[in-house]
Amino acid sequence: MPKRINIEVSSELLNFLFHEWGIWEKIDDGRLTSDTHPKKDVPSWGYSDCVSRIVYHNWPEGNHVATSHCVVSKNDSAEVFHRDAKNIMYQGLNLYAL
Repeated sequence: MPKRINIEVSSELLNFLFHEWGIWEKIDDGRLTSDTHPKKDVPSWGYSDCVSRIVYHNWPEGNHVATSHCVVSKNDSAEVFHRDAKNIMYQGLNLYAL
């Protein structure tokens, strides 16, 4: 299996690709599954009473497609106050933003 190539891109480009390729829509309508690791949540410095969370998005068969970051309420109401793209996997490339 060939090694994945990691390419750092701007957060603006990555967020553009999330919109252009319909990643947010696929997440919202359930075509992509979303997995979190709540033990890795940290308090959000920009939103009081919220946590900062990393979310992994996969096709139903398990292939990783993208990763995003979101800020959600601590009370598990799942209300999202902010979200942005962290990486997209595309044909052996890992496009990521710091």
